[in-house]
Amino acid sequence: MNPAMNSPSTTHGPRLPLIGEPSEPETVAMFEEVKARTGRLLNLHRVMGYAPRLAKASMEMALQLRTGTLLPRPMIELMILRTAQTVGSDYEW
Repeated sequence: MNPAMNSPSTTHGPRLPLIGEPSEPETVAMFEEVKARTGRLLNLHRVMGYAPRLAKASMEMALQLRTGTLLPRPMIELMILRTAQTVGSDYEW
């Protein structure tokens, strides 16, 4: 069994405070882009707002995994679920 599955970090909230209304232009732009694409900000985005360039690269990678591949959608979701299980992460529905 993966020891990360029993990690106490999966039962606590984020270690960094969530960003509410950002003042930095890069973070404002990133939040607006996320809202335009998805209609809402998740806590993940509010934490990643501390590193907007990294967040942008991560979101582009996630978008390519979801839409820029030849794999069928159910296979992609299965890969995401298996990765979350392997690293002991909660899956966000």
